[in-house]
Amino acid sequence: MDYMNETGYLVAALVTIGLIYYRLILLSAIQWLIFERQQRKVSTQTNLNGNEKLQRIVPILDKDPSTLKPPVYRPFKSGPFNLTMGLQSLNTDEWIEIDCHYKEQMKLKDDFFTKRPDETVLWKPSTENGSREALEMLVDYLPQRFPNMFRKTNVGIDNLITGESFDLTKNLKIHPLEIGSRLVQEDLVLMQYEASDEFYHLNAQAVCFPAGWVPKEKFLLPIWALHMPNVPLFEEKLKFSVNRFFSKLQEDKPVIRLNWFLQTDDKLWKAENLHRQTSGQDTSITAENVGEKMYLRCERQTLRRLPKSQDILFTIKTYLTPMSEVASDSAVAKRFATCLRNLPQSVANYKSLPVFGEAVLGYLDSMSQSEQINGTCE
Repeated sequence: MDYMNETGYLVAALVTIGLIYYRLILLSAIQWLIFERQQRKVSTQTNLNGNEKLQRIVPILDKDPSTLKPPVYRPFKSGPFNLTMGLQSLNTDEWIEIDCHYKEQMKLKDDFFTKRPDETVLWKPSTENGSREALEMLVDYLPQRFPNMFRKTNVGIDNLITGESFDLTKNLKIHPLEIGSRLVQEDLVLMQYEASDEFYHLNAQAVCFPAGWVPKEKFLLPIWALHMPNVPLFEEKLKFSVNRFFSKLQEDKPVIRLNWFLQTDDKLWKAENLHRQTSGQDTSITAENVGEKMYLRCERQTLRRLPKSQDILFTIKTYLTPMSEVASDSAVAKRFATCLRNLPQSVANYKSLPVFGEAVLGYLDSMSQSEQINGTCE
């Protein structure tokens, strides 16, 4: 009898312990779910207006832009030519890029904004809210992405690279897009829907590094007029599809696209003389000096809809790479040469190939036979 009682007590104790253990597991699971929910709440940051939220992003902890090598973009293909918008989804962590040319480009921008304000910063009054919203998004984003280069303050933002501070609580003496463009290497353009013609228009801009277009001449134009008549095949293939894309672009689905040009100097302001279609062959450019004298100009463009104003912010980051570096990879040199040979004549003209194409192809063909050499950031 005593043995049976002891066994019963033991079973009861084990059941009790099991129940306690089960409750502890259940409690731990509930606490973990609560923690996860709190983490999701913490993972958003409220902007200056306290309305919109941006997802917390993975930081880049470098303290000096000089340590950041520019990414390698080679946006040309070796297959048959096909004109498309070339859009890809954008990881919002990678919205803005900073590299080792930051300081020199900020000095160049300051010079342009100071000496050529009427050519670089233009806006329509209706874009005031959208421009301010775009700046607030940058002010939220930059200290998160580059916490050792930018610091968000109670009144605005500190640029720890240049030593500049911006108070955004007062009436701004500088246009919001200019402030934004003074923080990043990108040019900033605001596209706004106009009900009068049902197209998006370039209604605000802070642009210092245009490629083949004069900012003040494009101001207020609809999206199709920004490209016509200069861009070959645009009217036939992209005029209406581009506007449809702008109309359907969602706030949480920003996109990125790349394009490229060739130029015979390292100037970032190339409003004129980039598309030299009828100027004849440039005899100063030869296959022997292309690597030294010519540059690949690549634009990294992002588009994202602003949640409150519903305007579209268009950013343009320009990269200039010496052709010697581009062709240092023999496979890239071969692919680029094939791409140039596959261009329709109208596009080849637009890319200025009648001016220096023969020399460029001679150079690329010679480099495609050489061994790969790693490029550097200087």
